[in-house]
Amino acid sequence: MLLSTLYFISGVLVLLVLRWYRQRRLVPLPGPPPTSYVTGHFKNMFGLNGFEFQENVLKAYGPTVRMTGVMGEQFILSFDPALIHTVLIKERSKFERNKGGALMVRSLFGGGLAGLRGEEHRQQRKLLNPVFTGQHLQEYVAKQTCNAIDKSLSTGVIDIIPWTTAAALELIGEAGLGYSFSSFNGEKNEYSTAIKSVGQLLSKLVPFIPIYPYFVRLPVTRKALSYVRIPLLRQVLKATSLQNEQAEKILRTRQDMLTKGTDLESVTGRGKDILTQLMKANQEGMDRDAMVGHMNILIFAGHETTSSMIARILDILSNNLEIQEKLRGEVLECGEDNVLDLSYLDAVVKEALRLYPPASYLGRMCEEDTVVPLSYPISTASGVITSLPIKKGTRLALSIIFSNRDEKVWGKRAGEFWPERWLESEQLGDPGIQSIYSPILTFGAGNYACIGFKFAVMEIKIMIAQLLRSFKFEPSGEDYAWETGTIFQLASPVSRDSIASHFDSSEICEVETYPLFDPTAPTNIVNTTFNPSITPATPQLRSGLSSMETSCTSLDAELTVVAPQICGMVPTTPDLTLQVSTANNLEDDEDYDDDPEGVRNLLCLAPTLHKNVRDNSLPFVLQCYSGWAIARVFDPLKLVDAMRDQVIQYFSSEDTRIRTILIANVMNKFSKSLTIDGIERSILDKLALTVRRNGIHFMATLPSDPALDRENAMRILDSMLEIFSLRTVTQSMATCFQSLDDAAPIFRRACIEPLGQPIDLSSILLNPNLNLRHFVTTDIVTTVTTGLPTYFQYKVSFSLELCEQMYRMQDKVGLQWLHGFPDQFIMLIAWINSLRETPGASEDTKLIEWIEKAIQQIRFATSRPSDPLLRIGRVVVQECWRCAALCKANACDPRVVYAQKGFMRLVRGVVQARTPDAFLFTPIVVAGFATIEESDRNVIRQRILGVRECAEPGTVGNNFMLMLEDVWTRTRDEGRVAVWSDSRLATFRVTGR
Repeated sequence: MLLSTLYFISGVLVLLVLRWYRQRRLVPLPGPPPTSYVTGHFKNMFGLNGFEFQENVLKAYGPTVRMTGVMGEQFILSFDPALIHTVLIKERSKFERNKGGALMVRSLFGGGLAGLRGEEHRQQRKLLNPVFTGQHLQEYVAKQTCNAIDKSLSTGVIDIIPWTTAAALELIGEAGLGYSFSSFNGEKNEYSTAIKSVGQLLSKLVPFIPIYPYFVRLPVTRKALSYVRIPLLRQVLKATSLQNEQAEKILRTRQDMLTKGTDLESVTGRGKDILTQLMKANQEGMDRDAMVGHMNILIFAGHETTSSMIARILDILSNNLEIQEKLRGEVLECGEDNVLDLSYLDAVVKEALRLYPPASYLGRMCEEDTVVPLSYPISTASGVITSLPIKKGTRLALSIIFSNRDEKVWGKRAGEFWPERWLESEQLGDPGIQSIYSPILTFGAGNYACIGFKFAVMEIKIMIAQLLRSFKFEPSGEDYAWETGTIFQLASPVSRDSIASHFDSSEICEVETYPLFDPTAPTNIVNTTFNPSITPATPQLRSGLSSMETSCTSLDAELTVVAPQICGMVPTTPDLTLQVSTANNLEDDEDYDDDPEGVRNLLCLAPTLHKNVRDNSLPFVLQCYSGWAIARVFDPLKLVDAMRDQVIQYFSSEDTRIRTILIANVMNKFSKSLTIDGIERSILDKLALTVRRNGIHFMATLPSDPALDRENAMRILDSMLEIFSLRTVTQSMATCFQSLDDAAPIFRRACIEPLGQPIDLSSILLNPNLNLRHFVTTDIVTTVTTGLPTYFQYKVSFSLELCEQMYRMQDKVGLQWLHGFPDQFIMLIAWINSLRETPGASEDTKLIEWIEKAIQQIRFATSRPSDPLLRIGRVVVQECWRCAALCKANACDPRVVYAQKGFMRLVRGVVQARTPDAFLFTPIVVAGFATIEESDRNVIRQRILGVRECAEPGTVGNNFMLMLEDVWTRTRDEGRVAVWSDSRLATFRVTGR
């Protein structure tokens, strides 16, 4: 036991040395002196007077200050708009979620999104996105809440918090885990109790946050920690063990249902809950501990935050009876199915979320030395600075609440509850931060934005509406206070004297004051006699309420539960007659999330701080391009930076600005409905005609300077392929062939090889110019799917060394992000295609065996090793294409049959969804030609026509389906199986080519 304690103390000492070293690297900034070395400013920033302390610090030192955390570690606290936008959006790769905070979450809860960083977080987030739906559940639980409250109206004062907590807990349990906590019958649930215990202990665990995760990661150190004579640590270990045991019990119950084939439509959650989705993913290799972690985090962060927010809104309404009556009138006038469309309810909820966000901060750590711009200059010892150098390892706390209350953005009424600001567009603030929920930072921004924000907002609206239908809320007259908390838990009522005694203004040094708020505006600490009362009919009843403002667990951790989709409206420009609104409605499927990775946040430009900017054309264009990228690019994150810079460049030139706006209108229409109508089709045709004329004019001009000529050719090719990309999903295959015909001579002129010589394919695929790579990739893939010859003869030199080089350069020159097809496959297909023309190659068994072995050794640059699309692509290239194209086998060849069956097994194993189905054209068409059984053909029909644009007659996707139907019908009528040449004939019969 003594050895364990010494081991623990040694770890603390090592940490202190590391903290001291890191502190020396922090950029000098103004800030208050720490009140304690152990806890720093932690106790001052949180608790009854946390908000007041922070407000005074920021008024005294400015929007960006130096603060002190646990064990003397310094960090940057800021609500500067430019800094926040840079950290969360523009240069988010340089600022990761704090590693220590993520480890703390994982050590306490076993995992969950809040405990993941980087690519691991991205993978899990995409899996979890479809979970947060279920309006029917919310309405049901809201009515349960009202019934429970109604039964309790035997006393004069009712504490509303237990009921809002029960409702939130039941809802997150049913929709998230397919599990009922029986919250309304008054019985305690071991699982929820254990998770609450962990949360309550966490606030006391603050001094150990930097070291606790490292002691519990390994069984030996975890066991040693249990012998340390610190009761708090033992309590935490016991609580975490209990919560994990309960989570495992729920998992086993659901696993038994799945094993026995229980109809999940008949159980809680109807099989659409997150637990079921996670268990399906577990079949693909998800760690069981990760499943437990997701469950624990969902319950911990998903119900206390929402219930506190509902209680806070009831608090506001009870003290603003005029607003309450106006809102009740709106609710009573509409049906229950239209609650989510109520404008004043939406305004009230947004305003409450702006003023009182469930989390106070977003924590980040700088991953590399960098410099960030500032909206508000900082006065330092060396002078005034307008940009801030930040060293690697520096921690940042981005203030949500003060960003949402910035007086320079929101005006003199920034600290006032004023729902009307959301109904008058000219009154809205513009912080210049592309968040996921309106122009406020409440649910975060970027790749770590709250994954459950739509679910939470829906829950709040439905609960508030249902409660207002049934009850009237008034203050109870009891003293209470809202705390700025360290965890998601409720505080007890306190007296005014205790509130005043917690804060000593002498701790703040007097320097130049930054005007945050109107001095007369109400602050976050509520010192009135409140507690909303509930009145069912005419009798007046009162209810007691106490709660707290919730925040991140620490500056290292963000425990906000998690979910993404941009739902704001992009401002329109009146003088653009072709421009339409950009409400995001990519697909009507309630489980579909069109922007799970926050692409819009990254692509869209941060607007100016002036909210009455007249020309919003550029933000509109960027929003349209982001919608296009989300709908049509396999991995849009790879494209974001280049696309944004190029759009801004084109927009700045009068020669290309109008063209860019017209393209944006086409993209906007497609991203909303996945098809275009007559107006956009006319725009696209005229744009195509214009670039065709430009190409003809260019080809008619003799080159003077070869280097300059190639540069001009690449510029024209860029315009042509942009139009071609739009046509591939909106117009026919024949039309796309015409675009490629126009682009081919331009591409050739951009190549360095003399006319008449083959084009070196490897040099093109490794060329930094995107459009050269795009053309050859399109040329080769077109050959695979249509049987048409390539436009040019390519020099193909395939080797494993070349594949390895492409693997290493994937992030710089690869095109897998565009179509989902690895570049090594493109090279391999081109090589096999060239071998078909080599006499004797198809009979060379040694060559075929070498190809078979080589394919197994190729490394593919993918961040998702279990990616269904990549796995399907492997099967197609390795078996279907190799056997059918090189070996000249027909669809009955055993090798082709084996490959086709494997292909269909993979397709059936992937849930039908836009991704990967929208990117399956190449492999599914290749395999489709070799498909014989009608059941398999029906699956292919379903997957192709299930993609919205493919179901539209006269589009490339629909033409592909017609080609497959032609091959299937023709081979059936002729009593034979398909051969590879059938694809060429099908192309001719469908397109006339």
